[in-house]
Amino acid sequence: MQRVILFSFSIVFFLFGCSGGTTQDPLAKQPENVRQGIPPSDKPREDRNPISREAMRLEIEPEIPNFVENQEGVLKISGTILGFPNETFEIEIKNLPKGASYDQGTGIMVWTPEADVVIGNDYMSIYELVVQISTLRSPVLSMIRKIPLFVQRNVERPEIISVDTPVEVIEGTMQK
Repeated sequence: MQRVILFSFSIVFFLFGCSGGTTQDPLAKQPENVRQGIPPSDKPREDRNPISREAMRLEIEPEIPNFVENQEGVLKISGTILGFPNETFEIEIKNLPKGASYDQGTGIMVWTPEADVVIGNDYMSIYELVVQISTLRSPVLSMIRKIPLFVQRNVERPEIISVDTPVEVIEGTMQK
């Protein structure tokens, strides 16, 4: 009997010695609802943002932004949160192109692409603009949208003063 008591006492002593005692708390730095075992669906309403990402909208005008090298172009970026007309939010451009400016108040981006943005024999290049809309109320909810900006090569076009149309035009022949 003494052996069994001594053996069980040594097991208890071993467990407490290896675990560092009973003062360890794995949930010590967690929020109170996690410590109490309350699921997120039962959290108090003020701790959750009632807005869903599906309600957040980013709109651009024109729908297909087209810029030309060495010519100033304008893009209007606006946002809404469907069902929450009084919700405050901000729109931020994460990768503004070189030489572009964005006015947060008006939502207007002005950009004059430099010459040689379009490289090689291509007539057009695509720049991907990353735009983020975020609520200002805590907890912050945000959505990111990638918008393609099409940049065309600025090609000098000849000026046509007048055209005389002959009666018959045959491909490959010179007209006078």
